Amino acid sequence: MKFDIFKHQTSMDKAVNKLVHELEKEGIKFWYITENRFENVAFVKGEKRIEMSKHSFYRYSGMMQITRDRGENAPVEIIPVTDEMWLQQFIKPIILKLLSV
Repeated sequence: MKFDIFKHQTSMDKAVNKLVHELEKEGIKFWYITENRFENVAFVKGEKRIEMSKHSFYRYSGMMQITRDRGENAPVEIIPVTDEMWLQQFIKPIILKLLSV
């Protein structure tokens, strides 16, 4: 089965839109950039600008899971990381820290 990038990005629209809206409240602008065939996303606040590969932002490399040890004699719990968890718990704090918000 071939990975469909467009379908994957579309499935993340709700979570991405929520993040962009929250960042806009902090005065951070978001846009897509294509330079020399490289696709990135950019975040700008005032004179500060950071870029991230579109690949990393949309986590094209696949699903992520976290495991939690439930104690002795109990099975390990596998917790899938949702799109919203990925953007809110991993990406957003990085953006805010790098832009010193």
